[in-house]
Formats: sequence, C-alpha cells, structure tokens
Amino acid sequence: MIRNQNLPIDEEQRQRIREAMENSISLAEITRKESVCRVIKYLLEDEPSLERYLTEMAATLTKQRRQIAYQVLIKSIFHDKKCSNLSIYPDRFLELLTSVVETERERQKTVFIAENHLQINIHSDVWKVYERYGDVLRLKTIDFLSIHSPSLRYEMKYYLRHMYEHAGKVNVPLYCCQYMALNGEWTNALLTRNRAQRKAAHEIYDFS
Repeated sequence: MIRNQNLPIDEEQRQRIREAMENSISLAEITRKESVCRVIKYLLEDEPSLERYLTEMAATLTKQRRQIAYQVLIKSIFHDKKCSNLSIYPDRFLELLTSVVETERERQKTVFIAENHLQINIHSDVWKVYERYGDVLRLKTIDFLSIHSPSLRYEMKYYLRHMYEHAGKVNVPLYCCQYMALNGEWTNALLTRNRAQRKAAHEIYDFS
C-alpha cells in the first residue's frame, strides 16, 4: 500500500534509497510502498547524488547494449509502466533526466558501433549490431536459426563475418534474401533425397 504523498519519507526508506543509489540498482522495491513523486522529491534534496545515480543507471543500459530513451531509463529505475508519463515529474528532475539521456545517447553512438565486433561470434546464433543512419542508431538483429540447415548456417556466419571484417558492417537486407534462398535450396535437396530413397525402396521390394 502506497503511503500519503504529503507525508515525508521516513528514515528507514531514506536509507534504502541511498543504498540503492550507491549500488546503482532500481528503486522498484521502494516505490512499491512509497509513491514515485515522494521518492523523487527526496532525491531532489541532493541533486549531485541524483545526477550521478541517473548517469550510472544510463551507463547500465549501454553495457546491456540497449538504446537509451527517457521512458527506458525511467522504467529501469522504477519498473512501472505508469511512471513513463513524463508530465508527472518536477521540472528540475526532467532537466537532469534530459541532460543524462542526451549525453548517454551521444556516447552510445560511438560505443555501440565500436563494440559491434563482439557480436560477430561464429558460436552465437543471434547477432545484434548497430548502424548509424544520419544522427540516429538502428539495431539490426540477425537470427541464424532462421536457416534450417546447420551446415549452411555456419557457412553464412563465416560469410557475413568476412563481409564485416572487410566492409565494417553486415548487410541485413541481403541476409534476409540469402536465408530464404538457402532454405529453398535445402528444402529442395531434402525432397530430392526423399524421392530418391522412396524410388530405391520401391525397386528393392517390387517383385512384380
């Protein structure tokens, strides 16, 4: 049950908030009992600590290769969809939030591109790579499990890794065409083999 918003947060909850901030973890456990507005009012009593906490939570999203946005950062802190409405927050909190989000967004444009090579792993069936389109980042996911044949799956991984090493990026639209073509060839090969097996079995057991 959430307490009256007009009452100050007690010392026990204040201590829990400080510990969560020091460890860069969400405040979800606290806001299950305290209203978000009351928690933010307390956070604004120490703006440097609040800004540091927001910055660390934003950096956590980057470590997870998740693109930052206002709602994404807010949800990572409070874990509540209802908190994504920015109109409920005080102006000063929004100023700090905006500064942190915009700073981290610029950092991600460099970090995500630089770390794409870590995704190009032959032993991984899903690659998540970022590319810049003008001033924005776009996430592209390559799911190699969409290729039915395990051997063709590995061949495609080596091919795309070769392309990345020489061109610095992976052509995802081209991959979509390639995997459909490979699946078509694989299916045709299976049908041809099955027909041959049925024909051979028929010849063996046909005594007429």
